[in-house]
Amino acid sequence: PVVSQDCTAPVPGNARLGTTACCRHRRSLAGVVGGVGRNCGGGAMACDASLVEGEAEAAAFTEPVAAASAAEGSVRRVRCISDIHVDEEENRQWLAGLPEHPEDVLIVAGDLSDNLARARSALRTLKGKYGEVLCVPGNHDLWLSRKEESGVRDSMEKLQAFLAMCRDEGVRTGPLRVDGEGGSCCVVPLLSWHHQSFDTEPDITCWEGIPRPEHAMVDYSRCKWPSPLSQTDESVARALDELNDRGPAFPEGAGAAALPIISFSHFVPRFELNPEKRFLFLPCLLKAVGSRFLGERVQRIGSAMHVFGHTHFGWDAMLGNTRYVQAALGYPSEWRERPASMEIGDLPKEPIVLWTSSHGFAPPMAARWSDYYERHARTPEVTHTLAPYVAPMYRQLPGGEICDWPMGPPKGRER
Repeated sequence: PVVSQDCTAPVPGNARLGTTACCRHRRSLAGVVGGVGRNCGGGAMACDASLVEGEAEAAAFTEPVAAASAAEGSVRRVRCISDIHVDEEENRQWLAGLPEHPEDVLIVAGDLSDNLARARSALRTLKGKYGEVLCVPGNHDLWLSRKEESGVRDSMEKLQAFLAMCRDEGVRTGPLRVDGEGGSCCVVPLLSWHHQSFDTEPDITCWEGIPRPEHAMVDYSRCKWPSPLSQTDESVARALDELNDRGPAFPEGAGAAALPIISFSHFVPRFELNPEKRFLFLPCLLKAVGSRFLGERVQRIGSAMHVFGHTHFGWDAMLGNTRYVQAALGYPSEWRERPASMEIGDLPKEPIVLWTSSHGFAPPMAARWSDYYERHARTPEVTHTLAPYVAPMYRQLPGGEICDWPMGPPKGRER
């Protein structure tokens, strides 16, 4: 966990740098996002076909996936989950034990497995339990190390393979109109990738040993991008965002009051949807979680709600005209060590309900970190302090201080 002030057991060295941080010391959590979106902003800004080496391969991204409408009255709820990480046996058991909701639509906001066969199995299980499933890939889904996928040359090809797998399994990667008794909505998957310039808040000062993201995040070693794309600048994030312009048009009326948009991605669209650096085991995490291009797109298409994943925190916050929600299954160890910062809605029992045709959007849900920022303004200019659970990992320099626990110390850890 990246912000695990809930954890009461001491841990040695770098063992807790954080799954959410995708750090090299543990497996990671976040990533790309697959899907197709709306042609908006004055026409296609599609990435050049040379990036995927040829028209045949580029067609995998541009092939229309018709917006679909579920039978009126048959779909009553839209649910969401992210970061199901089915490489974990406990998560596979959780998946198998989910109740069936054949009338519901499920959003899966990325990070199933870097093993396509295992990801396929997970999606097939979910298709057997829900009326419709929509999915985007996360960063784990685009890693390149499995021998059984050695024919995939780069992460753009892995993205292509993931989307093709979704089509084979009847999992939607394009916009879906959901009609039910009493109301309708439109669910829109969006592609994205992280870039370091997403982080516009000041870095931590007066502490030594904080790594750079490219030295801490697994994505930099497990992903490979075709030239001229580079993960060290904005080019990957921009290229994947532009792929959204190649998708089908939204259903007529999408974005109006009678057909609100629920968009979703794997990555984070706004920096305010993260704890501040002094509260993170890896203060550099904010340079590897989000996309400015994604945030601008969410605003452009007029999403009433946006679902994201990647950081493994329960979150429910209203910023401007858009409500932002995260409900991540994450790793079993996180539920044992810091459940309070994971919990939201029905989690971990089952994916949370976002919308019902009879009552519209679900009421606001309690979530530890978003509730904290309802009560406290962000103060990123405070750069010389680290939280008590973070400070032991780094070397304190002159001027460095340890701040108070943001929500009070866990039981038995009072100062």
